[in-house]
Amino acid sequence: MQVLSVRFDVAALGTAIWWKAIEAIEAREAAVADATVADLVVSRLTDWGVDRVFGYSGDGIDGVMGALRRAGQPEFVQARHEEMAAFMACGHAKYTGGLGVCLSTQGPGAVHLLNGLYDARLDSQPVLALVGQQVTSVLGSGYQ
Repeated sequence: MQVLSVRFDVAALGTAIWWKAIEAIEAREAAVADATVADLVVSRLTDWGVDRVFGYSGDGIDGVMGALRRAGQPEFVQARHEEMAAFMACGHAKYTGGLGVCLSTQGPGAVHLLNGLYDARLDSQPVLALVGQQVTSVLGSGYQ
């Protein structure tokens, strides 16, 4: 019977692990440097286990829509109205036990979320509302 003797060079193994960790950190920093705020928001939603975002798209949330498209997850579910997006997020939270997320543009779109958010509040359901804002250079100009 032959016995195999294996000798590990602990210092070399430790150095290899250390370099891999440094490379991973540098890769993450490079990805974050190229990311927009919307990309980071979508990344955080994914980290929280959000699998769907319900919303009504518009100019104020184009950045988030692009980040959702680039990331591929969570899935975006287009509603026909902002109010329905909030109710869909509330229903999702009620039936899955997870965080419901609704997305809308500024102004009237944000106000339309209130009924669904109030329903979530009354039923103690976790629902997050993300509301966009148009570019500050067009504020007050009647821009839609």
